[in-house]
Amino acid sequence: MEEKLKPLDIVDTIISEMYTQDYPRSVAYSQMLNMMVISRGISISQYYDYRYPVAVNFARIGSDILEVLISAISVFVEQYKAEHDVDYLDLFQMNRNCLSSEDFDNGIIHELSEDAWSNFYTTLSAARVAAKALSSFITAIDSSSPIVGASYDQATAYQTLRLVERLRLPGLRSYNENELFTLAYMQKHCSIPIADKDYARIKPYVERKLPESYFFNVTWKHIQFLPLSSRCSVPQTRCPHFL
Repeated sequence: MEEKLKPLDIVDTIISEMYTQDYPRSVAYSQMLNMMVISRGISISQYYDYRYPVAVNFARIGSDILEVLISAISVFVEQYKAEHDVDYLDLFQMNRNCLSSEDFDNGIIHELSEDAWSNFYTTLSAARVAAKALSSFITAIDSSSPIVGASYDQATAYQTLRLVERLRLPGLRSYNENELFTLAYMQKHCSIPIADKDYARIKPYVERKLPESYFFNVTWKHIQFLPLSSRCSVPQTRCPHFL
């Protein structure tokens, strides 16, 4: 703690913000550096690879980055409100009453902490934005549109990264980009092993996060892109206020 009080260089700042938490983070936003920081460990894991189809990377690391960015935006909103003496800006405008008993246990919905609600809103908003971003990116590739902010030849970049080849995964070659995104994203919520299913009832109080089964069901119900891309029946959404 004493070392952290001293002026830190960029590397030390990154180490401090990434690895001095209760749980080391793989993706984080450094407000001090105004920089997104992604752990190098991701690049050597099976979670991310630049050779994966873009839909898989958007669903995994892309949605992780968006969750961090949306959380960072809420901090800036609060700073702006404090500096300008305003109280009408509210990033989290979701009406909790629009969630039905099918989404949550009645006991949990009234007892969730603000952190748990914020995490819930951020996760679903990130999924929706990631899906829209994927569609925009695929359109940009097809039309050879310039990459915003790129300092090199964009058409060459698409070719060099093999993005125009529409890479497919073995066994999933018949899946298009939207279907791959849905499969990869929903897998994030259904592939986490839980030894005791009863833990789901107390997870909101222990980790200030909702159980993955809740995220799975609510995400499928309220983000219509996911069932639409899979040609499944689309439930009528009841919460239109996700970002």
